[in-house]
Amino acid sequence: ALVFAPSLRNGFVVIDDAEQIANNPVVRSPFHASPVDLLLTPYHGYIVPVTQAVDIALLATGTGAFAFHLAGLALHAAILIVAFLFTSRLTRDHLAAGAALAPVAVHPLVVEPVCWATGLKDLLAALFTLLATTAFLATTEAARAKRRAAHVALLAGTLATLAMLAKPT
Repeated sequence: ALVFAPSLRNGFVVIDDAEQIANNPVVRSPFHASPVDLLLTPYHGYIVPVTQAVDIALLATGTGAFAFHLAGLALHAAILIVAFLFTSRLTRDHLAAGAALAPVAVHPLVVEPVCWATGLKDLLAALFTLLATTAFLATTEAARAKRRAAHVALLAGTLATLAMLAKPT
């Protein structure tokens, strides 16, 4: 949080943020379209309803770019927490998990998605992918223990779908 806190003072980036958020008709005027149109209208050729829903909600706060940068910090923190729990579960060693993730927390490659309003799509996709992977791991563990894993598998599939609907990769 200390490393990326200065980004809270940033505004929108003129090129991408203006195009994806400020001038995006679906985000700027969500009530002029039906919910189906909001979910299925491609913007620049991509259908990203999860990201557009988050953009609409953040823009509705009336705080401008601050809400987007705060959301970026919060999502980055959530990703690190989920990654730590996942890595701890795999390694069964909290110290090793923390040591492995410490460089990730402040690595220069995470500056763009954390500090750029349009980068929320990357953070949303990463969070949902990590959650889906964690749920999938729980599914395999439940299956090995002869417990019902169908509910957890459905959750994993839903989270993976949300990740795909957050970023078109």
